[in-house]
Amino acid sequence: QVVFCAVRLRFENVSKLDLLEYFETSGNYSDIVFVQQSDKLFYLSFDPFGNSGEPNESDNFIITAANCVIEEVQ
Repeated sequence: QVVFCAVRLRFENVSKLDLLEYFETSGNYSDIVFVQQSDKLFYLSFDPFGNSGEPNESDNFIITAANCVIEEVQ
């Protein structure tokens, strides 16, 4: 059984915000990379290169931040 929910991501102490591409979406993503790196920074890419599941220097639509708060939207 698949359960869907909406979440709000709030990034704090953002160190990188790379939104240079036109990236149209209706809120549905088939592939993202969202990890906490060894340097403890959170890394999110909504357009990862090669769909490897790991950060890549060719990723697009990137957010890097010291903290991320995830909240379920009712």
